[in-house]
Parts: sequence; C-alpha cells; structure tokens
Amino acid sequence: MLEKEIGSTLKTNKNMKGFLDFMDKKEKIKNMLMFKRKPDSGEEKIGLKQMIWLGFDYTVSMSFVLILTNAFSGEKGVGYHLFWIILLGAFVAGIAGMAFAKCANIFSSKSGGPFEYSRRTFGHFGGWMIGIYQYILLPISASANLLVLLSIALEGLYSTTMWGTVEQTQLYLNLISIGIYVVIALTVLLGTKIFKLATNVTSIVKWAVMVMVYIGAIIIMARTSGGKFNEAQNAGSLTLGNFNTAFTAFFYAFTGFETFSTIGENVKNPKKTIPKTIMIVLGIAVVFYMVGLVFFIGALGSVFPKNPNNEIIQMVMGTGALVFVGISLIAQNLNNFMQGTYYSGGALQPLAQHKMISAKLAAKDKTGLAIRAIFINIIFTVLFATIWLVLPFILKDNSVDFATIVGFKSVVLFIIYGTVIVIALWLSIKKKTKTNLVLMVLWVFGLVFFIYQSVVYFVDWDAHKWQTLTFIVVTALAIGWYFVGIYPKYKKRIASGELKKESINDLPNWLDSEEFLELSTLKAKQLEMKMRSLKDGSDGISISRLILQNKVKNKYKKADVKLDISAWTKIELLNKLNE
Repeated sequence: MLEKEIGSTLKTNKNMKGFLDFMDKKEKIKNMLMFKRKPDSGEEKIGLKQMIWLGFDYTVSMSFVLILTNAFSGEKGVGYHLFWIILLGAFVAGIAGMAFAKCANIFSSKSGGPFEYSRRTFGHFGGWMIGIYQYILLPISASANLLVLLSIALEGLYSTTMWGTVEQTQLYLNLISIGIYVVIALTVLLGTKIFKLATNVTSIVKWAVMVMVYIGAIIIMARTSGGKFNEAQNAGSLTLGNFNTAFTAFFYAFTGFETFSTIGENVKNPKKTIPKTIMIVLGIAVVFYMVGLVFFIGALGSVFPKNPNNEIIQMVMGTGALVFVGISLIAQNLNNFMQGTYYSGGALQPLAQHKMISAKLAAKDKTGLAIRAIFINIIFTVLFATIWLVLPFILKDNSVDFATIVGFKSVVLFIIYGTVIVIALWLSIKKKTKTNLVLMVLWVFGLVFFIYQSVVYFVDWDAHKWQTLTFIVVTALAIGWYFVGIYPKYKKRIASGELKKESINDLPNWLDSEEFLELSTLKAKQLEMKMRSLKDGSDGISISRLILQNKVKNKYKKADVKLDISAWTKIELLNKLNE
C-alpha cells in the first residue's frame, strides 16, 4: 500500500537495491566457486537458477568474435562449415560435461574437481599434474587478454606501422600491455571494494556493447538486404588442417563449465544440480554463438578483421564510436586481469590443502587476499607473456595470435577433460557407478577426439612452437619438482601414519552406494504411485502430472510449507489444489 502511495520513485529505488543485492550475492557465490570454500554458517547454498546464471557468465564470452578472423575467413578459415563445427564442439563438450557430472556424483562430498578426481583415481602424482595444468590456465587466459588489451581493442584507431614495422608496433603495444597488467594486478592489493565495483560495472558494459554490436549488425543486414550472406559463400575452405584449427580455437568458447564440478559442498543437491547446469549452460552457449555468427556473417560477409566488433560499430556509427567500444573492451580485459589475480589463491588451494605446496602460498590475510598467490600469478603471467608476446616479435615471428593462444588453452583443457573421461570410464568399469553402454561409447569417442586434437596441435610445430615449448618446460619442471621436492615428504607422511593413501577402491560399489538406494527408493515410489493412480482414476485425467505439480508448487510457494509431491497422483494433486 505504501509503495502505491509514494509511486515510481520508491519502485525505482527498490529495483536498484534489488540489483545491487543480486550483484553482491553473485560476488559471494563467485568467492565460493574460486576459493572452493564451504558456505558460512547460515549462508544459503547455490541453487539451480543461480548456477545457470553464473555458468552463463563464466562460459559464454564475447571473445568468440575474435576467433572468427581465423576460424571463418582467411586462409585458415572454414567458412559456413563453422556452423556444424560449433555444434560438434558443443557435442564434444557435452560428452566431457557428462563425465564431469558423473564424477561430481561420486565425489559430491569433496571439492576440488579434476584435481580431486585424479588424486583419488591415479594417486598423489596424478592429482599434482592435473592441479598444475589447471593452474596454468590463469596465465594462458591473461596472455590472450594482453594481446587484446591494446592492439585488438583499439584496431582502427592507430597505424600498424606507427613504430616502424608491423612486428615492432605489435611488440611495443604488447610491452605496454604487460606494464598495464602489472599495475592493474597490483591494485587488487588496495582492497576488494574497487575490485567488486569494477567487476559489476564492466559486466554490465560488456553485455551492453554486445547488444550494440548485434543491433549494428541487424542495421547493416537491413541496408544490404542480406547480400553479405551470398558473399560469404566463398569464404574459407574445409581442409583437415583448417578444421583442426577452427575446432581447437572455437572449443575455447565452450570452456568454463568445469568450474562448477569443483564446489560440490556449496551446491544444493549437487548430484542433480551440477549435471543439469552443465547441459543447460552448454545449450545456451550454442544458441548464443550460432545467433552471433549469423549476425556477424550478415554484417561482414566473407572478410573478418581482427576485431569484428569495431568494424560493425564503425560501419554504423562512425570512427568516433570506436573510442567507446575500445575503452569498454580495455575495461573488460582489465577486469579479467583483476579477477584472475584476485582468485589466483583459489587455484592453489587444493594443492596447499594436500601439502603439495606450502600452505602459506594460498593463505589469505585479514582482508581475504592471498598475497603470495597474487604475486606468483603475476610472475607466471609476465613469464608466459614474455615467451608468447615479446620473444616472437623480437624474432619477427608472426605465428602467435589470439587464436593460437586460446587454442593452447583448449589443448590444456583437452588433457584435463580427457583425464576426467578416463576416470569416469574407470569408475564405471570398477562398478563404482552405473553407466549405460551408449554413454561409455560416447566417452571413448570424446577421449579419442581430444587425444587426436592435442597431437595435431603439438605436431604443427611452425604454427605452435612457442606454446609447445611452454608446455614441455612446464611439464618437465612439474615432474622434476614433484619427485625432488614433494614425493619424498609424501612418502614420510605415509610411512609415519600421518597420511593414508586414498583410491577409488575405498569408494562403495554401485549396489552399496547412496545413488543406488535413491534410485531404488524412487522406483518403489513410482510403482506405488502407478498402483494408486489405477485405483483413484488418475489415468482418466488428460492434464499432465507435471502441470499439476507446478500449480501446486506455485500455490504453496509463499507459504512456509514443504511438500514432497514427487509421488502424488493426479487426483491427489487436484485435491490439494482445491483445498
């Protein structure tokens, strides 16, 4: 009543407060995700709707447009074949997602994701290697963002030869970007208020710019009467090499869903929520990318510049508008730097928890910042950026671009995803879970496909030599570090009885598991419900039981009453509605 009397002013304030409350809640959930911590006492666990929203925010990215330069057009482009390659990418990601979901069911009481699955299945060393590969995803992503920060974000606003040759100009822009990164990363040490504000603002700006670009694409399509679609028919060609490049580069756009397999303790009913989230988010991503690709082809035809966003905005609004788009893209990447730095402690936490590294490295101070982890992340990012964004351009090697870097991230994820598929298969073979034959065949297909893509990537030395060298060095150092510094201490802890070896053999067999008991109970309830339905005449009602269930739920949604209506007949549901 009061709200009606004071009118729209209060309504606006209420909406703004609700939005700010939502963003604050989102930030708390992201903290649980990245630091793998349990909810505070009384803190609500993450539900399906929140998981889907966060999964969308983590997985679906505007960066997919930067891949189109090589994936759709040019010598390495595949043209219209990219549509079915996107579907294939989602299909393969879905196969991996089902393996993650299966492992999440088995290890739902543990956080840590692939690290925990590998440690329990392949032992201490297996967990260590997967933990390292998970960690290097941070500097890989940061290096890709560094390449975007100035040279791609400001495309069209500077001359590519303003500092001599194209290579020299790119080199200087990359060096400036690295310097900006260090400064921005260090600002996280000033506190979390600025970080949270920047995260919220840039998240809004990111999607606002995307809407502008899509509107611009629609305007161009209307001006050209869709003529660009015919022009694009001659773009790219489908060769085995082009397919591999396009798939590896674009698969990056589907990654991120695996984050949610690491937080079983923080999710409501993780055995059902996590699998649903993964599948729904991947489905949304497919629709988003397919629609986006239609818009970009309709606006640009067969020629895609480094930054298609800038090209579309320039065509519709003029060169002056590029300043706004460039600033927004720079702000987005600066935000990515801050987030990667802020959450870097969470990536080290599983390793520290199992004493593979010093607990001090992941420890947080009074303000909630993992200071040592922040500095380690900065050092690794600068090191990766130097190898990929400085040395090649000093040597006048143009093989490194955005697609090759995100392609390398995809390959590292192929290794992680492939490992999880192997674990899911092994759990099924060892009868720790029940898996149908079709799903197991799909997992084998996904595993073979990941192995093939990884081998093809590393074999193409000329295109990926810098990334291949990085992978070899990181792997060699990780193995050496483990057997020299970690394994001897681990053996002593085992010998002293301080630590007990864990393996999947410790897990209950399928027939003894909670999952089997739940399914058995559910089947018994369904059978009982069918018998009651025959007796009370429910089978004669044409309205579906799902609709009736939703009506009952909506009726008692605000009431402080918890109803388990999963096994109610249609008559019982109708009687409840008529009360």
